[in-house]
Amino acid sequence: MDQTKLRPGHPISALPLSRVVPPYYDQRLQSLRGLAALSVIIGHGLIVLPPTLFAWAISGIFEQDAAVVFFYVLSGFVLSQSLRRDSRFFPFLLRRLARLLPVLWASLAAAIVVSIVVAGPPIEGASDWYNVYRSVDTSLHAIVMNATALSWRINSVMWSVQIELFVIPLLPLAVLGTRRVTPSQALIILGGMCVLAVLLLDHIEARPIAYLYCFYIGLLLPKAASARLLQPFFRPAPVLVSLAVTYVFSEVHLYPPCKHIVDALVSAQLILYVIQSPAAVRFLHHPSLVLLGDVSYSLYAFGQVTLTLVAYAMFSVLPPGSWGDHPAVFVVGLIGLTIALAFPIAVASFRWIELPGMALAKSLLNRDAARSLDQGQKALPTSQG
Repeated sequence: MDQTKLRPGHPISALPLSRVVPPYYDQRLQSLRGLAALSVIIGHGLIVLPPTLFAWAISGIFEQDAAVVFFYVLSGFVLSQSLRRDSRFFPFLLRRLARLLPVLWASLAAAIVVSIVVAGPPIEGASDWYNVYRSVDTSLHAIVMNATALSWRINSVMWSVQIELFVIPLLPLAVLGTRRVTPSQALIILGGMCVLAVLLLDHIEARPIAYLYCFYIGLLLPKAASARLLQPFFRPAPVLVSLAVTYVFSEVHLYPPCKHIVDALVSAQLILYVIQSPAAVRFLHHPSLVLLGDVSYSLYAFGQVTLTLVAYAMFSVLPPGSWGDHPAVFVVGLIGLTIALAFPIAVASFRWIELPGMALAKSLLNRDAARSLDQGQKALPTSQG
């Protein structure tokens, strides 16, 4: 496996605060994470207006739900790799909270401001999906619920982070449990989780449980990588066929729970293809794509907020009804402006929010380790001369 560490030429390494590199870091997987975050923005941009032929034709490529499923599978893989190196729960918990919460709170603050700015009656010609953001509850109770990740209504993309927080105490247990699980037993467990997903995915309050299978698939990737029977599926042709299948399933609106299971399996296939083929998809090593991956969480968190504000500005400035006459032009302009604005915001968030949060967690853990070592040395019996 390619465990590439940060190199001096890396775009983020020029920042004054050094990057806190996770134990497992593959530039190509990081780039894929960035492209998935970009797909979420584009996918949401395509549904700001009622459906059109143009939006339908490309929505299967930029499918936001499939991108979130990919995030989960990749998280399951990367986090389980980290836990196999250090299974202590408290350091894992601290690192995850320091990684997720600061950006959640910062994007929530931005979303509150944007919700107040864009508030008003529904915009004629906009989709129902967009008009929901014209009447978001920003009461104190709603803010507290969103800040504690008990709700995600103010910045709606944070529903996925709510699930990431939910699985924090479960992943260490899952990693420990899979050490003695045979491949057949793992498949039975996975099958049961998939059944739960089909039964529960339509129930919003049960989403954290419904998506557990995604993280479990990611956790099982090392076992899958060593299975000879599966090796033919991790070659370029089968991967391209699978990606084409997910596109078709998206276009024909396959039953969502089943579609998500297909997306998770294809995500796993893509991840294993990348990590088992060091010479493949070299373009994913491009510094711009790696940078996109580094800032992907912030891009994801602030992308929806930025899109809402940019769409409101366009609706306000353009002649009434022009978006209905030229929907493709409106959508392309909206997506382009959103990305152009959201990307520097994401870079700033990564530099000033994510990195300090990760550095603080690392500092606290190092301080705790030093204190424990000092106490251990004091407890040693002193030699008598």
